[in-house]
Amino acid sequence: MAYKLVNAGFRFDGAAIFPILNLQCDDDSYSKGLAQGIRDFVARKTDVSADDLSAWHGEFEHLSEAGRYFFSTNRYIFKASKPTTHTG
Repeated sequence: MAYKLVNAGFRFDGAAIFPILNLQCDDDSYSKGLAQGIRDFVARKTDVSADDLSAWHGEFEHLSEAGRYFFSTNRYIFKASKPTTHTG
């Protein structure tokens, strides 16, 4: 990404990581909303049976209740600025 920013005429000013970690699957967790979105998308494709899809999605609640739930993902933040041009 840094290379692409520089090639587009920006100055690369750094990068940071924004981790998302959920140890429970509840209504306030990022992963629950993501799983619901995946479930709904896959259901529209009809490649996976409704029973398999329900079992996959239901497993998250069971893992959470047992204290065995783990979800982690990273977001990346790239900082760039447009160099000022001086006309003289």
